[in-house]
Amino acid sequence: MTTRELLFQELANTSDELLLPVLQFLQFLKTHPIQSAELELDTLETIISLRQGLAEFDRGEGLPATQALEELRHRLQIPPRP
Repeated sequence: MTTRELLFQELANTSDELLLPVLQFLQFLKTHPIQSAELELDTLETIISLRQGLAEFDRGEGLPATQALEELRHRLQIPPRP
């Protein structure tokens, strides 16, 4: 399956509420073409991850960014900011 086909598949599974940011991102890509296949794959993975994260929030499973960052700092043993 091509990257384009994967993208269309993800768009088909995206709610209307989540579709607007994806379309805005695609508009950006239209005016700023991706030059490498690796970057294209990274971009698609980012879109998919963002969609999944927003869906988690819709289901009440998401974490606020401050809490997620604090957990990450704890896991990486980074001291809290003053």
